[in-house]
Formats: sequence, C-alpha cells, structure tokens
Amino acid sequence: MSTDARGMAWALFNDVMQRLITLNKLEQRRQLLARLRSLDVRPGGTALDFGCGTGLFAPTFQRAGLRIDQDRGHVLSLPQNSLYNDLVILECGT
Repeated sequence: MSTDARGMAWALFNDVMQRLITLNKLEQRRQLLARLRSLDVRPGGTALDFGCGTGLFAPTFQRAGLRIDQDRGHVLSLPQNSLYNDLVILECGT
C-alpha cells in the first residue's frame, strides 16, 4: 500500500471513529445551532463554512435557515473582500 493510500485510509478510519465516539459530533452540532439561534440570523442568509472537511455541520446551518457556501480557498482574502463585510465568525467545539 502506498504512503498516500495509507494516509487516506488512516484519515477515513480516524473520521469514522471520531463520529462513533462523539455520536457524530452531536454536542458540537447542538452548540452551533444554539449559537446561530442566539445571533437571530435571518433565514435565507448565507453561511460560509470554511475548514468544512466532510460538511458535517452543513445540515445544522440549514436547520437555522441558512444556505451554505463552502470554502473554496478564498478565506485568506476575506478581510479585503467586500462581499463579507457583515461576516460573523463562530468558534464551535474547539
């Protein structure tokens, strides 16, 4: 097995085990939904999910009434990007 294949297999195993141990990160998803609701976000708004990995939290954003825009490598330019002037950054489950 090549080094790349081993790395991918390990990442998959690690992801599956973390989801099993944490009940698919249920508590983190609950915390995120509570924070979104406390911010009184407008339904139909867009959430930028950067560092989204497998998109585990996308359904939580949708439950809060938000559309999802996943990171496509433009996060580093956010401070200069006028499209994100009203961006609210949440830290969940750290």
